[in-house]
Amino acid sequence: MDLSLFLSITAIVVSVSMSIITLMLTEFRGPNISLLNDPEFKVNDESFAKAPIRDYTPRWFHLKEVPFVFANHGGKSGTILELKLDFVPHNSFRCFFDRFYAGMIMYEGDLSPPVTIKEGDNEYLKTFSEIRTIDWKETALAEVLDSNLKIDDIIEKAWERSKENFKSFCDFLDESQEFGKVSCTLTLTKGRFRSTKVTNEKILEDIPIENRLDEAVSSLRGCLQRWEDLEPTKLELSNKVKRDLEGLARELKENLIILERKVHGVSLSGASKLRVNDWNQLQRVRTLQERKIRWFLINCEDGLKEDLTKLYEHIVKYNRSIDEFVSLGAFGTQRRFRQINVEREKLCSDTEKMWMRLSSLHRRSIS
Repeated sequence: MDLSLFLSITAIVVSVSMSIITLMLTEFRGPNISLLNDPEFKVNDESFAKAPIRDYTPRWFHLKEVPFVFANHGGKSGTILELKLDFVPHNSFRCFFDRFYAGMIMYEGDLSPPVTIKEGDNEYLKTFSEIRTIDWKETALAEVLDSNLKIDDIIEKAWERSKENFKSFCDFLDESQEFGKVSCTLTLTKGRFRSTKVTNEKILEDIPIENRLDEAVSSLRGCLQRWEDLEPTKLELSNKVKRDLEGLARELKENLIILERKVHGVSLSGASKLRVNDWNQLQRVRTLQERKIRWFLINCEDGLKEDLTKLYEHIVKYNRSIDEFVSLGAFGTQRRFRQINVEREKLCSDTEKMWMRLSSLHRRSIS
């Protein structure tokens, strides 16, 4: 074969091969999003050092906005579905730590994920986050609850405990130990040869958040001098313990007024239904700490919680009976109406007993 012909054929084969490879790496390649920069997480001490004097106990540290630069090296648009930051507190900080909050927005607007990046494009994202400490006074209150003490004595113990905890926190800040470490997981679309799937990738792991709050420590220590004035106050803490018992007693008193009025068929309506708002609110307690505080007085008396639950189950059943009867309209029978009145009389007696029981417990707890 002629050498020139051989070289021409070889050049054509190489050119075609390169074209195929280029096509596979571009057109046939799916999205390929990667992080271009090395984000740094730094606490912004301006939230304490330079902010005006606050009226509540400080609980959070804002982190400076962290930029993330992503590029799509693939041959197809890809989407970032979620950028999740996970924080693990340092052992020395763990006893002061409550939770870590983080969010993400785009630089050029208020858009949140999902964020689509076209092939060959970059996208600049930023996160805003904060470290939240324990609620100093309520945490201490939950720790010192004692059924053998009066409420005022409990509040005094909680007050001293909370100041000790906050002082220890200031000492921790003085030692300049790190708050903890952050890891970042990206949920995004990836693919090859036009097939796309959703995957999770850990793009950062164990990035330290250094404690650099030198200017803020003195400001924080100043809070100890104003502990009496910072919310929640002693009175507010006392009300947190008593509010649900007082609320239930007030709700049962209102129900007694309703139950003591004998209803007639023509007046049986929604106005005859009993109140359950305070009871329902008590069930929506989320944290263990809050549950201990809000249920404390009720749990002080053996069997009270169970008896209250049974009473409100009866109240809910009674309200349901009224709804059912009203829905029957003219077809409601006199017999069914008499049954409702029998329920009402029994419920009236049980509600009065429970109201007196709650009122007595409240008086004993504060006397």
